[in-house]
Amino acid sequence: MGVDVRPADRALVAAAVSAWEISDYARALVGAAGMPQSVETRIQAARQLRVLTLELLDRTVLAEVLGGASWEEVAAALGLTPETTQSRYEETARVWARPEAATWTAPGEAGDRDVEGTAAALDAWYARHRDGVDLLDEEASDPVSRILRQNGH
Repeated sequence: MGVDVRPADRALVAAAVSAWEISDYARALVGAAGMPQSVETRIQAARQLRVLTLELLDRTVLAEVLGGASWEEVAAALGLTPETTQSRYEETARVWARPEAATWTAPGEAGDRDVEGTAAALDAWYARHRDGVDLLDEEASDPVSRILRQNGH
């Protein structure tokens, strides 16, 4: 199930998984803000949020490259040279382009075996956590599943 999902759509769903993880982790950091913590614990927690954010960026770049964006377009958006961008992302894009060969099969990974189920879980999470603040003006009850429907899945 989900193996026939376009690699670009798979990467967009993966980026949404990353955003979900960031949101939940950031909420936990807010909850811990007033609690006594060691310097090491507080800084490591902030570093983990940074790692999750970089994963979101990487998955977003993969979605754009797999969707047909040129290395020049992506590089301009990242503020890097096309050569640096291509050397950083090309091998990972090759792995994501062949999800059937991927060894990572967890939700949001290149080989996610149930992309549709992952999208539905993200839609449910989104519906539970809506607070009126969206990046887009339109309301969507199923923003992640919409990715798959738009491309015939």
